[in-house]
Amino acid sequence: MPRKRFLKCVRWWKTLFFHCVDIACVNSFILFQEHRKENPDVPELSRSAYFDQLAFREELIQQIFEYDGAAQSGTPFSPHVPACHQPKRMERRRNCKLCYRKTKSQSRTNVFCAT
Repeated sequence: MPRKRFLKCVRWWKTLFFHCVDIACVNSFILFQEHRKENPDVPELSRSAYFDQLAFREELIQQIFEYDGAAQSGTPFSPHVPACHQPKRMERRRNCKLCYRKTKSQSRTNVFCAT
């Protein structure tokens, strides 16, 4: 396994994940090489004669980080604004929402979040 990075992982699922990523990279390199042989006249596929797997991985990483996300659609990104929660006393007592969610039992309180 390349670069012994798997030995540093404590969790088994991390080891499995990185192993699957490595397998995907090797498979994509093999498919890329086969595609280049089948289509030698395509200029986008031309690489140097010494184009090895390490160079392929570096190019793959550069392409991933250069992705601008233009194809994505949906709601525009809005930065997270942390809410300021301040306790507020009320005269009327009601069920605590947190206690009710956790235990499904009633716990009456007169302190609530102001926001």
